[in-house]
Amino acid sequence: MTQPIPVTPGKPGAIWVFALTGPADDLGPVAVALGVEELDEIRTEIVTLADLGELGLAGYLRDGYGIGQDALAALDVDAAEVLILSATALPEGTGTLRPAPSLRFIGQFHENRPPVTFHPLPEGTAEGILAPEPTPRPMSDARIGGMVATAVLVLLALLVVVMIWIA
Repeated sequence: MTQPIPVTPGKPGAIWVFALTGPADDLGPVAVALGVEELDEIRTEIVTLADLGELGLAGYLRDGYGIGQDALAALDVDAAEVLILSATALPEGTGTLRPAPSLRFIGQFHENRPPVTFHPLPEGTAEGILAPEPTPRPMSDARIGGMVATAVLVLLALLVVVMIWIA
C-alpha cells in the first residue's frame, strides 16, 4: 500500500486522480484498490489518456469536472490510464483512502464552483394568477337523468309512506 490519503468530509466537489501503474483489467474492484469498504463505482472513471487526444488530462478535468486552470498548471502524468474518483462516490464517514500499489496518487482537485445566490424577483412579475380559473363543465345528460330519477324515487317513497300512514 502507498501512503494513506485523508478524506475531508463535506467536500462534494473534490476529486482524486490516480495513475494506474498497470492495465485497468488488472486493477480489480475499485473499492478494494482504494482501500475502502464501500464505493459507488458509477461515480468513478478510468480514462485512457490516448483517447483524450489534444484535450489531454488537464483539459478533460477543466472541461469535464470544472477544475480551475491554475490548479492544473503543474499536472504531469506519465501513465496510460488514470482513475478519477469523485467525493460523491464515497459513503458518508469515509476518513481515509488507502490506495493499492497499482495506483499512484497524482493529486486532489476541487471543482471551481461559484457560490449559488438567489436574487429577489422584480416587483410585479410574480403577482396574479398563473392560469385562468377553470370553467365549470356543463352537466351531462346522464347526470341530469340520474338527478331526475332520484327525485322521482324520493317522491314515490314519500307517497308510499303517506299512504301507509293513512291506511
